[in-house]
Amino acid sequence: MKLKITLLALAAALFSTSSFASHLMGGQITAKQISGLQYQVTLVAYRDTMGIPMYATATFNYSNTDTSSTWAANSTRSHGGSSTFINGVEEYTYIDTVTFPAAGTYMVQWDECCRNAAIVNMTNPGSESFYLNTLITVDGASSNSSPVFLNAPVTLAQLNNLFSYNPLPFDADGDSLAWSLVTPLSTSGMSGSTPVAGYVLPSGAAAQPFSLNALTGEITWIPDMMGNFASSFLVEEYRGGVKIGEIRRDMQILVINDTTNGARAAINTGGWPTNTSGNFSFSLPATSAFNLTVVATDGNNDLLTMSANGAPFALSTNPAYFSTASGLGIASCDISWTPNASQINNNSYNIAFRISEKHGVYTYVSDKTIQFQVITPLAVKEISKGNVVNEIYPNPSNGSFYLPFNLETAAQVKVEIMNANGQQVSVLANKMMNAGQNVILSADNNLSKGVYSVAVWVDGKKLSTKKLVITE
Repeated sequence: MKLKITLLALAAALFSTSSFASHLMGGQITAKQISGLQYQVTLVAYRDTMGIPMYATATFNYSNTDTSSTWAANSTRSHGGSSTFINGVEEYTYIDTVTFPAAGTYMVQWDECCRNAAIVNMTNPGSESFYLNTLITVDGASSNSSPVFLNAPVTLAQLNNLFSYNPLPFDADGDSLAWSLVTPLSTSGMSGSTPVAGYVLPSGAAAQPFSLNALTGEITWIPDMMGNFASSFLVEEYRGGVKIGEIRRDMQILVINDTTNGARAAINTGGWPTNTSGNFSFSLPATSAFNLTVVATDGNNDLLTMSANGAPFALSTNPAYFSTASGLGIASCDISWTPNASQINNNSYNIAFRISEKHGVYTYVSDKTIQFQVITPLAVKEISKGNVVNEIYPNPSNGSFYLPFNLETAAQVKVEIMNANGQQVSVLANKMMNAGQNVILSADNNLSKGVYSVAVWVDGKKLSTKKLVITE
């Protein structure tokens, strides 16, 4: 108990406020078209509960960015109360409805004083406003809403441990998106926004600085010092090669030194295939069912929960589905998707698997992203027919591998690992699985060096047995 009190005291010190206000942990503004020129604008703001109470109202400022005409308006709205977040953070939502006067490009802005004086990666944070904006092109004759972030922010990181987070920007209109890390903005009254002074990226180890994967959107970082760090994530929206909008998310991340958690939970990515860019990637032939099981484990036997998010689940037609199982020291997530021909795309669909680990008074969150490429069925020559189990890869393995197989119809599938004496040592799956391609991912690091058998049972009948060699 003494150690927990010490950690809470440390967090309180790092969350400490200035004499003005320092409770805002992050947020974003999005704009959704209702019809024609009418839009619903939503501000989501995150507050640490150790700061002052959240502002009861927020004022949306609107302006036309086209210099050939001038239009400006503002609207003040109340929040609907707080929603529980994690790690001493609350979520507040303010919603406005606006009808723009004509087609054009508009800026939506919101700001409040002030940023947390404890932020260490800008010069004078206590004198900087917290500023958010979104840019939206309005055309009553066509559909256009701003992009959104499918994943909630992550506000806690552990010193000298990998931080991995994907905001997962998504555009329902199918517009192209580009994302980047940028300098957070402040405001100077009606004259508009300015970059905060003296900003640098959060301090990180040389082996893994605070960086963004331009293809997946995943942010990775190994923090090398404690403190509050601010970051800003910009998403630009393009249609026909022309920029038509942008949104940004600001996040404040608290780095703590939790010496009790030396064995962080991890999503087991061993055996996941990678593409030429080095990102995890699967090719999905259109009209073929695809099923995937992802497992995470934890050396401390902490309570783990998993989720999945990404474009395939947000599609308005023919979306992917997932189910999860939580537990002490282990959690899993099953996804299934049968993409149709209209979803063949040169661009990848990104899915981020999120593992949440409840350790003492804190909840740690990590994301791992897979790119899914939907391709024409003719592009895959090796599609199996009927009930067929393909080869384990990689094999030999260090305990992490995947087993692909095809089912002619939906069936109850059991996959078990047996040692050289024929004794069962692990069950990788025992559930109903869909027809089509299926992949079982395993990361059973408890398997000792040796030779094993992997048996696949379909509806109670053994379909195949594969040899598995564990080298470590």
